[in-house]
Amino acid sequence: MISHRVADAWLIAAAVFAWLAFAVAFGLPGITLDWGRDLFVFFGQINALEHGQVPYRDFRTSMGALPFYLPWFGYLLADGFGGALEIAGLLATALLLPCIVVVLRPRFSLPTKLALLLCLTALAAAPVTQAMPIPSQIGFYNRWCCSALTALLLLVVPARRPASPSLEGAAVAALLLFLFFVKASYFAVGLVFVVGFGAVLGLFRRAALLGAGIFAVVVGAGQIATGLIDDYLAELAHSLDVSGVSWYARGVFIHYYLPDSAVYYGVVVVACALAVKADLCWRRWTFVLFALLSSLALLGHDGSFSGPFPLLATLALLGERTAKTWRRWHSCLLALFMLPHLTAAARTASDYRQASSALMTELPRMADVYIADLRSIGAPIDNLRHCLAVVAAELGPGLRLLEKHDIGDGVLALDYYNWFPVLLDVPPLVGRLAVLMPGRTMDPDTAPPPADVFRQVQYVMIPKEPTLDRRFLLSLYGEHISRRYRLLDSNYSWQLWERKRL
Repeated sequence: MISHRVADAWLIAAAVFAWLAFAVAFGLPGITLDWGRDLFVFFGQINALEHGQVPYRDFRTSMGALPFYLPWFGYLLADGFGGALEIAGLLATALLLPCIVVVLRPRFSLPTKLALLLCLTALAAAPVTQAMPIPSQIGFYNRWCCSALTALLLLVVPARRPASPSLEGAAVAALLLFLFFVKASYFAVGLVFVVGFGAVLGLFRRAALLGAGIFAVVVGAGQIATGLIDDYLAELAHSLDVSGVSWYARGVFIHYYLPDSAVYYGVVVVACALAVKADLCWRRWTFVLFALLSSLALLGHDGSFSGPFPLLATLALLGERTAKTWRRWHSCLLALFMLPHLTAAARTASDYRQASSALMTELPRMADVYIADLRSIGAPIDNLRHCLAVVAAELGPGLRLLEKHDIGDGVLALDYYNWFPVLLDVPPLVGRLAVLMPGRTMDPDTAPPPADVFRQVQYVMIPKEPTLDRRFLLSLYGEHISRRYRLLDSNYSWQLWERKRL
């Protein structure tokens, strides 16, 4: 029988080793390998922070501050955009690992602890998408949140030995703060869990009350010190007003998730079958239902297979409470669930070591950002049309048009993203202009008036491709552009409009 002290030492050593392994795999290469144009959203925010702008004051977003500041720190450490998001994932993992260790320490057998630790670390640190078998940082903040939320939900599992309420209370506060400053939807699930199952139903009351108290104090102090918390909440309200609750999983991308989902829910069925022999009280069966419904909701909201990952907590709970005969198979059950994600993480690490995709040398500041080849996996035409390689080819003519007229700042691209400040290394425009996304950040009823949008805009870049974004934005602001701006120049991809001189 392994002593508690030895088990704790193994757990801490495994946490350090896992972090170092992912740092070697994804941090040291100093590159970013991706295919999706969502990459530019966070490159744009890095560029904004690099030029002294502050979230919620200078650029509007319903995301928390951590998905911007951690990539910015990664950008500083990597000395460029290549590797910035990978280092950000390692920084997020470093923030989460102490909380994960605190939660796992008094619970589970040692093999189960190590299996959960590896899984949660891989989820936060590895740039893996379950939508396609290629590396991607798309939705990296969702993976961070899934790791944090899973660690939080594991508190419902009864401790095998006395746990420290103060340590667990600090872990609850840290995890709630992490979720709050990353993404509100995951924070909402975590807060309901802490209040409902921790404080009200008493499954971990002391830790829940202490954690909620620390969280409230820290957020209140942040509001007093910066005055930005209420701006963040206002942006959340705006986003909810515009987009409501979005459900991606019922759309065309659902077929990407089915292979991994089949394995996942197969494991859930096996776990539930084993739980027939378990002695679960009604409160823990209520938690099982809560974890299942919240996981499905997160899957539908984010359109990412990592969404239902918090059901690991349910599996762990069921495995710990089953009869002794089955408990020894619990780690095997978890390993079966982890296999698809860990296999993808290993494949991604190999891809990073052999990054032979086309280098975006034609774009400034993108020297270490590689484009994954979607054609090699037979990607649908829609994805090929909107992948990073196509976008890179379209941005080159736009840059040449701006360089021809020696134009730097004051440029607004009337498209999904405002790419050009990133590539030109100039401050982006102030306001809700980082992502002009119909139905998510703006709609006809809540769109800002032209006088606010174009206050600082000297030049407007309009793509010639007839995308939905372009048609939507021109329907809102086309008349204003035609009255206040004149067509200065164009090429086969872009039109360049200049503000008329009064």
